Amino acid sequence: MWIFKSTEPFSREPVIEREEPYKWEPIWHSWMSRAVSIHACYQRRCIKQLTARAIIRLRVACARYDSPIVRSYGGHYFSWEQAAWIDALRATKPLSEPGSSIALAALITAASECAASPGHTAQPFQPTPRAIRFIGEAWSRDAVTRTKERFVFLSNSFARRRGRSLVEDANVFAASLGKGDVVFVDPPYSGVHYSRYYHVLKTIARGGCKR
Repeated sequence: MWIFKSTEPFSREPVIEREEPYKWEPIWHSWMSRAVSIHACYQRRCIKQLTARAIIRLRVACARYDSPIVRSYGGHYFSWEQAAWIDALRATKPLSEPGSSIALAALITAASECAASPGHTAQPFQPTPRAIRFIGEAWSRDAVTRTKERFVFLSNSFARRRGRSLVEDANVFAASLGKGDVVFVDPPYSGVHYSRYYHVLKTIARGGCKR
């Protein structure tokens, strides 16, 4: 049976394997200290006025970087600042569990909230006169603050009863359920290939992408 404890009404991130809170503060400060050192190595790219021409120039500049998020998504889904912080945080995340998984989940969630796209990190907004304001709104979101908020929230969330997650045929699994089992099944409901929506988050999860 999967039972989740939630302390926030907006939660979308169930915790099913950890049965106690995680002491996040020393881990966060250590993680942030490492990330600051990495972030300081980047050459800062700022846009004084958000225009189509400025965004195109930013995309060209970001494509010259070696770090995966800045190179692939800077100027598209993320501002330079957001992309650089996501790269820095991903490169320095905690190595030991459960801190490593909590940190990665927090970073992926924060990135999805900052992405300048209509949802599910689908195609990014293009710098058209109508869409520029939406790009500006998305790029104004603080990726570090949102990562910390999610890190704290997930650290303080835990399962009252340990559960597990599976990847398999939903129909086959449903046939094995018994009375009283509680499950969340998320199969694809259409013929749309989901990978085109989640490649940004997949890159963060993997720490890189194929060029």
